[in-house]
Amino acid sequence: MMKFRRKREAGMTLLETTIGTMLMLISIGATFRVMQSTGEHTALTKKHSTLNQRANRALDRMVNILREAGLQTIDPAPLPALASSSFNFRRATGYNNGVITWGPPERLEMLPSPRDPVDGIDNDDNGLIDENIIVLLTNPGMPDEVRQVLATDIAPYLEGENPNGWDDNGNGIEDERGLSFELQESVLVIRMTMQAVGPGGTLLRRTVNTKVTCRN
Repeated sequence: MMKFRRKREAGMTLLETTIGTMLMLISIGATFRVMQSTGEHTALTKKHSTLNQRANRALDRMVNILREAGLQTIDPAPLPALASSSFNFRRATGYNNGVITWGPPERLEMLPSPRDPVDGIDNDDNGLIDENIIVLLTNPGMPDEVRQVLATDIAPYLEGENPNGWDDNGNGIEDERGLSFELQESVLVIRMTMQAVGPGGTLLRRTVNTKVTCRN
């Protein structure tokens, strides 16, 4: 009778050990999943923050350039009703006998990235398709033309817009490109969507906009 009781007690101990091991493995698995999810969330938050900083920095660059742009130098004027992804202008450089002097002709323009032609393919293997750049051209089209890249990874179309002839994002303008300029009397409205690839290949977008009052 005593031997039987000892064997039974030994059997219960083995079962308890097995159950304990299983519970421990389940706990470790759950902890790993939580840590993995936390890591992905942290990486996503960091990517969003970086994209936001880049977009705002690009917008600030354009504002600093355009706050001295002369209203009468904007070409075409008025900007098309569909909004424009480029326009020509001149900046005030000072006064001469009380008259504003203007700098050389310049143009802000969205252009296809030289590393990723517009063909529906991710040619540069960065996870983005047909991304664009924003450039500032001084003396555009002339032999001494100077080109400065202000921003990269600009979306082909503004967030919420599709090339379908409709005002998809409901702001009154159809088929806005990823960089959009609209002239409202003497106020220039700038809209821009920048994109990036997040964890797991997720496409992230950041749309920023502001207004600049041009010089009369």
